[in-house]
Amino acid sequence: MLRRPTFLLLVLVSAGALAGSGVARAALSPESVDAAHLLALGRLPDAAERERTSTADHPTFAHLVNELGQSVRRDKALAAATDARARRDALGTTEAQAGSAEVASGGLDYTSRLRRHLDHLKADPAAYRAVIDRAYHRVVQRTPYDIEYDYWAARDPLPFFLLCACIENWAVRNQPGLMSTTGTPSIDTNSRHLTAVRVPPTVADDVRTVLGRPARAEDPHGLASGRVVLSAGASAVVSIGGIHVVAVGAEARP
Repeated sequence: MLRRPTFLLLVLVSAGALAGSGVARAALSPESVDAAHLLALGRLPDAAERERTSTADHPTFAHLVNELGQSVRRDKALAAATDARARRDALGTTEAQAGSAEVASGGLDYTSRLRRHLDHLKADPAAYRAVIDRAYHRVVQRTPYDIEYDYWAARDPLPFFLLCACIENWAVRNQPGLMSTTGTPSIDTNSRHLTAVRVPPTVADDVRTVLGRPARAEDPHGLASGRVVLSAGASAVVSIGGIHVVAVGAEARP
């Protein structure tokens, strides 16, 4: 029978060996893998990417997001696809817009590109008005009313895909009247305009850190108000049901 000090020493040595071999490190959850791809590439991983991610050594969520971002820098085709996806999701078109932020160079990941487009829209109200036009025509097949332009202009710009999801949710809630857009911008996580991944609170905390958002306990737009949409520019958007969700634009255009 081992004496207690000897037993404890063996336990510590065994634990150290497991940690050194990587066995003790828990793999990132499937939700984390999906969320990281959405933030870095603007899309979900394919089967091969899931396989590579599951076998690679990614100690943290932030490490995986950074590694995916570096892959954009190294791969010109991936960079071009990421740029087109960010442009489409931010502006509602992949065509270059006059005065639009040029973000194709520099190896920027999807979220960084999306943020640059949002910065441009904030500085150019006419450009944002055009995005609002596209969103209303996409969702309710009409031109926005003046009061609706004012409604959105009073808030920080949203990317096109979130505008569409918010307008869709408003339209569903206000059938058959469909007067003018009012209330708090809100989305249904099942919106046809989104590619969305529901994540548990622990993964949501990792995403918040990468996005530079405050921790839940410190976020004025946090759980108390149901604002748990995790995407660039989405801090004032409510997720119906208080669901933590990481979202980008839908792959198959509605």
